[in-house]
Amino acid sequence: MPATARKSTAKSSEFEVVSLGATRILQAAVRENVSLQELGQLAGADPAFAARLLATVNSAAYRGSNAVSDLTRAITLLGIRGTRAIALGLVVSDLAPSDPNGDVLLANCIRRANAARSLALAMGASNGDDEFTAGLLLDSGLLVKQGGSFAEAAEIGRSPAHERVFREHALRRKHHPELGFRLAAALGLPEAVVNAIRSHHDPDVPKERLAAVAWVAERVAGVFEGGAPALTRPMAIEAGFKLGLNEEQVDKILHELPVQVGETAAAFNRDLGPQLPLEELINGAREALGTMARQYGELVQALSRAVEEKAQLAEQLRLANVALAEQATTDALTGLPNRRAFDDAFVREIARSERHRKPLTLAVLDVDHFKKFNDTYGHATGDEVLKTVGATLMRTLRTTDLGARFGGEEFAVILPETDLSGALVAAERIRRAIGDSSIDVPQGKVGVTVSIGTVTYNPHRGSATPAKLFEMADKALYCAKQQGRNRVVGA
Repeated sequence: MPATARKSTAKSSEFEVVSLGATRILQAAVRENVSLQELGQLAGADPAFAARLLATVNSAAYRGSNAVSDLTRAITLLGIRGTRAIALGLVVSDLAPSDPNGDVLLANCIRRANAARSLALAMGASNGDDEFTAGLLLDSGLLVKQGGSFAEAAEIGRSPAHERVFREHALRRKHHPELGFRLAAALGLPEAVVNAIRSHHDPDVPKERLAAVAWVAERVAGVFEGGAPALTRPMAIEAGFKLGLNEEQVDKILHELPVQVGETAAAFNRDLGPQLPLEELINGAREALGTMARQYGELVQALSRAVEEKAQLAEQLRLANVALAEQATTDALTGLPNRRAFDDAFVREIARSERHRKPLTLAVLDVDHFKKFNDTYGHATGDEVLKTVGATLMRTLRTTDLGARFGGEEFAVILPETDLSGALVAAERIRRAIGDSSIDVPQGKVGVTVSIGTVTYNPHRGSATPAKLFEMADKALYCAKQQGRNRVVGA
């Protein structure tokens, strides 16, 4: 059914929108023949909404170089889609209660809106207003009252984004994509926006452009939710590839997103608290993993009560066990894969190297004079050193590489399809990046360096075992130590 033919009301027993002025703007803005003059008249008819619109336009999230005091000029600068996006933002803000639970849900909505707009701009769009509109409603279904409390909805909102529909099923809640779809339809939004909301949790990226952007925005925003950024960041980068974006472009969006969320919330006159940068989220992986363990424990209990859905219960329990297994393969201090994960991956990569007849490089890193950090400054400083090395590896390695904490102050890196010359270049890049870092101590700043040993396996020249390759890389590491540390030596 065309958007213009839908029932144009957002007030029912299910959807209660506080901002009537914003709702009227939305309903008018989807008409093909609407003019900016008509939107201005509608906005001016509601003084409270007009004041909020002007305050939003003049906020850090929207304002250009000059302040705007005239309502007609504001709407002219925004255009029809931009005015609609702000009106929708005020609607969603009104739906979210002004308490910690409402703040979590509103932050999720705003995060997806900004992610969608940033993705559209990175793809060459002129403004990204339609993408902002669709993104703002992706999680709006959690704001719709359905018997449970906002506390329950916020708990779902705090869980990993890719598990939310699964958790809703276990808790016998209506799925938020369906509720968001119905809310968008009730507001009379365009068909493309409505369909994008409904399909944002589909297993595969949708074919329609707007729906595809919303699908990727869900995965980008999810990096900041659920407490496992080291695991979800690669998922977001892989999703970005489907829009033709590279890793650097997606990372730029991830680093800008927390500031954008704070500015947009302020534009809607809401203080959602500090929005932590991606680096701080990764550094807090230890506490986040504890939260995930508690969430999945609660999820298993909820699933146990759904015994009548035997086939679905078995599949859902399997997925929960996979998530718990992922936690078991992550180092709590650095957020990197641990030795168990490394061992499994190394066996797989050797087999893949032999199957495709491509070279494979292993690099083993050891923090120089690590005992000195612990003895001189304390074990807390030693932990900071290890977290710094782990964060640098995450930032420096390619998406196809795997960096792991092997044990103690030792790290290991697998570089698929990398020959000897490429391995030395990659290892030197890692060494320099870590050497540029420093740790704050009471006496000032102290530098961190590593010694690196590498070995390159070429399946054309024979076979090798994981143990043998690691032994060769370890010997090269020992040579690097003997030669004065802070250097790379190839086996």
